[in-house]
Amino acid sequence: MQKEVLLCRFKVITLRLVILIILQNGSAYAQEPQIILCPHNEINAGIMTPLPQDWWYTPQLARLSGAQIRQVGGKPVLACLYQVYGKEIAIMRRLPEAGMSCQVRASHFSFICKPEKALPDAGELQGKICMASIQDKIAWDYEGRKHWQQNNLEKICKNAIYSLQPGICFNRIMHGNVSHGGGTRWRWPQALRLCASTQNANSTLACFTQAIEQKKPWPDAIELCRVEQ
Repeated sequence: MQKEVLLCRFKVITLRLVILIILQNGSAYAQEPQIILCPHNEINAGIMTPLPQDWWYTPQLARLSGAQIRQVGGKPVLACLYQVYGKEIAIMRRLPEAGMSCQVRASHFSFICKPEKALPDAGELQGKICMASIQDKIAWDYEGRKHWQQNNLEKICKNAIYSLQPGICFNRIMHGNVSHGGGTRWRWPQALRLCASTQNANSTLACFTQAIEQKKPWPDAIELCRVEQ
């Protein structure tokens, strides 16, 4: 009996320590996953070679048609593909950080990049930290109600590795004047859908803001940038 009590106390102390460490430095253990969009839906395909006097050209618009992971100099790069007059051109960038691997999200012509070495699986512990950071702390509506239904907590914290991030994302969207293209007042189910499972609130919000700037409709921007596909 005494051993069980000591074990229970040890678990409680461990949980409190982990929460404290993550609160102080939530990204200290590994790089955070990122969603990366191609920078433009259309680009100008111009001629770079200088032309003789009296000659000119008409710039052509190339439309976004795909995304690939390519090898350049033996290293992977992210490539956004554009089509113009039946020909393909690519614009490229390096991976965000060393030690990350990226995959193409083909349906959205974008990429998701994650650390190759994930955090140790804390399973139930991470879920508790995520829920504890939200329940009775973050208002889910504009009436100031902070007590969440359990099923909504489970949805927003699902698969959350950096367990503070879903709550940070939701709070900034609902109460931080994030524009959805037609104002800054959100319906909470859409904020929950965008933020569910995010491991990097900054990346999710940057992705959404970029999508809105590219004139994507509100629902499409959410589907493009949410982690849980």
